[in-house]
Amino acid sequence: MHIHGLAPIGYAAGVFQNIVINATPPNTLFPQKTNGKYTFGKSGSLSGSLYIDGAAIKEVDLLNGFYYINIHTNGVNPNGGTYAGGEIRGQIVFQ
Repeated sequence: MHIHGLAPIGYAAGVFQNIVINATPPNTLFPQKTNGKYTFGKSGSLSGSLYIDGAAIKEVDLLNGFYYINIHTNGVNPNGGTYAGGEIRGQIVFQ
């Protein structure tokens, strides 16, 4: 999992910060193979720390929505291939 930026919604950018995650329950990160199919846990939580202004990420850019989280997995895409380029993307937006 990475934070990418600077990029507004709909645009791509390079990795700004890797995120080391501690998932609960752990099986939310790794697919379970059952009857020849891979499945993932449907709930869980992630926790960690993100350093702002002490690293490459700047508060003003974060508050203006110029960063997004991209989750990469080793999962198998049911339509063929893998999700090496990123399986889930979510723009970081404050409300």
